[in-house]
Amino acid sequence: MAVRRDPQSASVSASLNSIRDVEKRLEAYGKFVPHDFLRFLEKKSIVEVKLGDQVLREMTVLFSDIRSFTTLSETMSPQENFNFLNSYLSRVGPEIRAHHGFIDKYIGDAVMGLFPDAPGDGLRAGVAMQRKLVEYNTQRHSSGYQPIAIGVGVHTGKLMLGTVGESLRMDGTVIADAVNLASRLEGLTIKYHVRILTTRDTLDRLPDRAFFSYRFVDRVRVGGGQAEADRHLRDRRRRPGDRALPENGEPGRVQPGGKALPGGKDHRGGARVPGSRRRPPGRRVVRAVPHAL
Repeated sequence: MAVRRDPQSASVSASLNSIRDVEKRLEAYGKFVPHDFLRFLEKKSIVEVKLGDQVLREMTVLFSDIRSFTTLSETMSPQENFNFLNSYLSRVGPEIRAHHGFIDKYIGDAVMGLFPDAPGDGLRAGVAMQRKLVEYNTQRHSSGYQPIAIGVGVHTGKLMLGTVGESLRMDGTVIADAVNLASRLEGLTIKYHVRILTTRDTLDRLPDRAFFSYRFVDRVRVGGGQAEADRHLRDRRRRPGDRALPENGEPGRVQPGGKALPGGKDHRGGARVPGSRRRPPGRRVVRAVPHAL
């Protein structure tokens, strides 16, 4: 006995399948182009994005990088490299989203996150990433692998978010001194032997500044920008012998690449370089630990 299929039911089924296919495509696009990126450009979907779309916003930028990754990478096969990176990123990436940010891009082992709502979100995300790293290193140690270290730079400022490229190939990007500065801060974490560095620009915008404990590290001039910026250190704990440098001390300077100029101050576990001043008596030293940790 032949069974006739209702044409209307077949049409509804085809429409539902088409909708599901579109939803899957949009979900896949969202893995390459963050939905927050589209939201700031005031676009409902990726198909509405045009070359040259842009918007000016103040955001907090977080830049993180694995230290000595090139050396580590050379000891691994291509498959091991990708397995390692994906294992690491799957742990720290969610912390950016959990603190109301979104990942603008991965640059090899580096992560760049944007926080549009509150500067404190970027600082808390940086601390959370370092915490996740401790857990990850414990697992790596139990599996016979060496622990890794990351640096985090956080800075707040105006930036341009938009699309660049040409008609057949374009990409979303962020252009601003704020981005360059966050990247330079991450690089300076190596020089100062710390894990997180931020600036006064970020600290001054914190409505809950008392929640955070931090200490002044240095005043440096970073290559790529004209303005001199104060650097504030945030780390999980003070080490024995650590000192906070005086906020009213003689400003030190750092050349492009982080090389100290003569007469500047350094901070390497409390060490002093010629020309620096000692901490004035009675100067309060605060531990670089958020109160809630």
